[in-house]
Amino acid sequence: PRSTSNHIIVSRVMEVMIGPLLLLALSPSFPPPTGEADGGGVIGHTAHVTSLARYAVKGLGPTSLTSVLIRAPGETFSDDRRFALLKRNSAGSFSEDNLAWLHKENFLCAFSDPDLMASFDCDYTIVGSNTESSVALEGRSGGDGGKRTKEGSSRRMITLYRRDPATGRRIANAVALGPVDLATRNGRMALGDFFSSESGEDVACVTASSGGNHSHQFGNTRSGVRERGDTRTIHLVNAATVRELSDRVGVPLNPSRFRPNLVVDGLEPWAEFGWVGRKIICRKRNGSECEGIELDVISRTVRCEGIGLDPTDPAVGKLDMPKLLQEHYPEHGPFLGVYAVISKAGYLELGDELALLHEDSEQARMR
Repeated sequence: PRSTSNHIIVSRVMEVMIGPLLLLALSPSFPPPTGEADGGGVIGHTAHVTSLARYAVKGLGPTSLTSVLIRAPGETFSDDRRFALLKRNSAGSFSEDNLAWLHKENFLCAFSDPDLMASFDCDYTIVGSNTESSVALEGRSGGDGGKRTKEGSSRRMITLYRRDPATGRRIANAVALGPVDLATRNGRMALGDFFSSESGEDVACVTASSGGNHSHQFGNTRSGVRERGDTRTIHLVNAATVRELSDRVGVPLNPSRFRPNLVVDGLEPWAEFGWVGRKIICRKRNGSECEGIELDVISRTVRCEGIGLDPTDPAVGKLDMPKLLQEHYPEHGPFLGVYAVISKAGYLELGDELALLHEDSEQARMR
């Protein structure tokens, strides 16, 4: 593998060993907006949702979504980081029946081999029926939007394509693998064997053995485990923060480089850090009869070398994003984005507004 021990050591120190108090000390306080709540109990600027995505296989590219249905608190986007490419030499740390959070060094992913993972694009589609799932009302660009899908016997089809190294675009006639069904052992073996051959390292495609339920997420953060005892989180990025960072470093940056589930716009740069420890509510677009979700923002996102490459813009080249963040924003450290957990089930779609709930409204709900 192409990862270095230095990368692993830095990531471990930032994510595991430093501890919450020291992490807070690395950045200034970001108090949330103050003032009177409006009629809906929110304060400050509202943000609008500009992008939704899931990453079915840890380290591979996203599936763009138009909407997401969350059926229960604690869930994440359907199939987000549901599968991962576990290194065989880490197999002793993994059990399908007793899953625990594992550091990304244990997987073939954007952190451990960014060049290889960036060289592939993928299609991922959920089809089938048995048990209702949170994909029921999801929309996918170019695919299964609007279909009533169910989960128990669903097929989870993935197709890999090679990217043009000069443009980053998918080479249409260069299907590298698939389609294969990751809901089956044979499909997962095919994906593991493929990446074992490509990487020169023995890996296996793994998932939780919990039937149709998406109960475990192979995410990069242990924040969900620390806060709620659950690996499942939502990663949110503020487009205004990315634009300011782009201007500061003089390089065009796309929010997708930071592998978010949810991109918002309409906030001031870095305002999302003031959401940590607070509740965010979703306001539906006019005319929608669906109930909006609510999010508890639990931590900032520490960045690693895995976002050094943008697969869709190879002309930019490889960037040391943690170093750039620390150089240009020493008051923040190597952080960009926030992690949140779903505290109220509902429906989320492009164009929805997200807003900070006033503390008085939060306390009233708890009584």
